[in-house]
Amino acid sequence: MNKLIDFVTSKLTAQQNHNIANVLMIAGVVINLFDIMQNGYVIKLGPVLLAVALVGIGFVYQLLFVRCSHCGDKLKGLKNKTKLPERCPNCGKRLDMLPKK
Repeated sequence: MNKLIDFVTSKLTAQQNHNIANVLMIAGVVINLFDIMQNGYVIKLGPVLLAVALVGIGFVYQLLFVRCSHCGDKLKGLKNKTKLPERCPNCGKRLDMLPKK
């Protein structure tokens, strides 16, 4: 699992991973809202399960992959959840840059 986390964080910046997680969670909410608009409050299991799965996957993706690509520190517990800070609170390097090889 650590190799997967290292691979993803070496190819994408923390902001890109944060955006992917947000898109997954928003897609789940949109699917659920679209299902409610189509069917009223009649619950259909398929779209609800898909929506819950997308939100869950987005949440897990956020926990696993939103980390500094320089030092690997997890970026959790930040005050502003919608936008990451410009620099890592641990190492101070920019989060929108990949490490130089």
